[in-house]
Amino acid sequence: EFRRVLFRSEGADRVTALAGTVGELLASAGWPADERPYRPHLSLARADGIRAGTATAAALIEAAATFRQAWTVDRVTLFESHTGDGAARYEPLAEALLGG
Repeated sequence: EFRRVLFRSEGADRVTALAGTVGELLASAGWPADERPYRPHLSLARADGIRAGTATAAALIEAAATFRQAWTVDRVTLFESHTGDGAARYEPLAEALLGG
């Protein structure tokens, strides 16, 4: 069973706007547009193909119930996901610093 845990979403509107701007720039450069709505998220763990995945996810959800953390984002990194043939691997392709 897949479950999402929702937390405060402060700043999600700004990240969504940034994703929209990036999408528009990519489309103007000839990249196909992604028709799916952008949903800002943070992946804490993946359990693809692991028997204990459901139990692990339940333990993480329980632990997250009282966990509180805040941070400031200073950069955005574009990763390519390599899945299949074992654990997923994430290769950083580009990074953009954010600033005022």
